[in-house]
Amino acid sequence: MTSPTAFYGLLSVVHGSIIAAPEMAGVLVSLGRRRPLSRDGDKAVFIALDGSQAGRVVNGAMDWSTRIVVECIARAAAPQSPESAVDELLHVVHAKVLAVNQAIYPSLIDIAPSPDIDWDSEDLDTNIARVRIAFTANHRTQEQSLTAWE
Repeated sequence: MTSPTAFYGLLSVVHGSIIAAPEMAGVLVSLGRRRPLSRDGDKAVFIALDGSQAGRVVNGAMDWSTRIVVECIARAAAPQSPESAVDELLHVVHAKVLAVNQAIYPSLIDIAPSPDIDWDSEDLDTNIARVRIAFTANHRTQEQSLTAWE
């Protein structure tokens, strides 16, 4: 089996950072596409790659900017609003993603939130709120390879 690409490695590290938070106990945290909330679950977080752009080559390493999108979903019933519940998820996700650093993932240069955060809500039998935040991770691969720089 080949080693994962730097992109999947980065995604896996972000996923690991989020699920390690004690506040995420009982929250579905998943890589890739969104799935409906189960009847038993009221909160979910979905993490996905949203594109990468190659940058410059320096000392045998290719610099990349990779966009990671995290979507938080919460369902709540009175007295808590779904917006309040999803805001709690957003707070944890933001902190845990920004905590990823070179000590955790050596090919990472830096990671920062993008300037846009999008909110949405639905009034169904139970109210659901969503928030979507993107992060840009600057990282390196081996030149002429998609393997993480180490």
